[in-house]
Amino acid sequence: MGGPSSISYTWLKWNPPDIGWTKLNTDGSVHASSHRATCDGVFRNHLSNFLLAFAYPLPFVSVLEAELLAVLNGLELAWTRKYTQISVELHSASALRLIQFGCKNTHALFDTVRRIQQPVNLDWTVRFDHVFREANQLS
Repeated sequence: MGGPSSISYTWLKWNPPDIGWTKLNTDGSVHASSHRATCDGVFRNHLSNFLLAFAYPLPFVSVLEAELLAVLNGLELAWTRKYTQISVELHSASALRLIQFGCKNTHALFDTVRRIQQPVNLDWTVRFDHVFREANQLS
């Protein structure tokens, strides 16, 4: 047997965006037993003040598509609200890779990814960050 082992813990928490930025935390989920899917998100400012939230039911889609639709719906809302500097946090590394690097036009989610990438090219600043689920809580 070896010597004593040590366990270290890291506290994961939500952090506010930089001054002048709006943070959007998104989440998509699919409940397999009920075949219900949702996408939701919340916007907060640099003071951690709540600005806006959304939650939309979706047809039965994959978890990855629900995550991407949460980002898309959030970006569309941000644009209509004239939020010009958006920090998007999502916990799906797979969704983030698709947003950042795109996918082939034969990919099942190509149209959704392209719809996310189009508004990113408008006259505003959008950055995407991966966060662990525990730091992406909507409360």
